Formats: sequence, structure tokens, C-alpha cells
Amino acid sequence: MTKTTLTIAGRIARAQPGLSRTQHKMAEYVLAHRFRVATMTIDEFAAAVSVSVATANQFARALDLPGYPQFRAELARGFEAALEPVETLRTELTHAASAAQIFAATLQEDIRNAQRTLRDLDAAACERAVDAILAAERVFIIGFGASGFLAGMLQRGLCMHPRSVASLADKPTAPLAPTASEARYAVSARQLMPNSETAALGLIEALSTAVACRAGNAAEAADMP
Repeated sequence: MTKTTLTIAGRIARAQPGLSRTQHKMAEYVLAHRFRVATMTIDEFAAAVSVSVATANQFARALDLPGYPQFRAELARGFEAALEPVETLRTELTHAASAAQIFAATLQEDIRNAQRTLRDLDAAACERAVDAILAAERVFIIGFGASGFLAGMLQRGLCMHPRSVASLADKPTAPLAPTASEARYAVSARQLMPNSETAALGLIEALSTAVACRAGNAAEAADMP
């Protein structure tokens, strides 16, 4: 394997024996939060792992990279499509953009994400999802952080189909917990991810509609407040 084909994980594995204790800690953070780190500036990364900017650069060099920009570029490899709107918004925010311009940029990101979701829609996977829900004795809906609200929307969309609903939330005050027949709680660290909740909500409503139509209770679902 040549240097150019090594992933960041591969570079970390190769450099592991020579890493300092601090660099081991940084490597663990990178492997646990690859997408998040790929969106971070060097100052943000240094603050996240409680080191100096110089130490962050030294970590990149320990992975046989010239510096942090190259480290971030290597880490982002494969995430280009997902990172494009993040970088666009970051650029918008560094300029003196008006509120309307920021609104427009954010909505354009959501439109692009929805279009990509539609483009990648797998017909067979849609059929399997609907069939699995209709055949299930119990449906589990899991959401963490902001995803808990989306999970609540899915529960609302499926509630016309008579199934017990069990939730896995991070705390009893999570938005999904009161709507579930059963609830289990697990500690979870919230992460700020550049995912489009608009696209996720679109899939939730599409799935709920497909289940209602297949189950024959679409009319009742349409009357829900």
C-alpha cells in the first residue's frame, strides 16, 4: 500500500507505536468523530481535544502529512458530497451576509439534500421497509438528540397502524419518550452533524404514507390533526 492510498485510520494505525499519550488521545477522538473533525478548523480541533494549535499540527505531521490542512483533506476524502454544503455555509458566514442570504443558503442546502435523497431512493429498500413494519409485532423507533424530534414525527406517522412502540431515548424528558408504550434510556453524547433534517423528515413522511396506504388506513391518517 502506498502513502497516497492510506486512509487516516491507516495512517494512525501505522503511526500508533510512535505516538505520544496526547497524540493517542487525539487519534482516538479523530477515529470516534471522523465526520465532525473533517468539518473543523485547526482551532476548533485543538479546542475539542484540549491541545494547542501547534500540537494539532504536530499530530498531522506524526501521520506523515505536511500539516493540518492536508490532514483535514485526507479525512474528508469520501465525505465530499456531504461536506460541500457545510463549507458553503461556513463561507457564507465568514462574509457580511444578510439574514435573508443566510436563510436562502440554508434552504438551498436542504433542497440539494432532498434532491440527493430522491435520486438515491432504492425502490426495493422502500418495499422492504414497509413490509417489515407491517409484519412487525413491535416497532422500535430510536432517536438521539435532535433526532428524537424526528423519531417522534415517525411515531406520529405510524400510530394509525396498531403496533406497540418502544423507544430508546437519552433521558425521560426526550420528546419521543412520552409517546412510547415502552421506553429505555441510554446515555448519549450529542453531536452537531451537518445532516439535513428536512430530507430526513421527508423520508419519515414518505414511509408513514406508504405504510398507511399499504395497511388500508390512509383515509384515517389524513384526518389526523
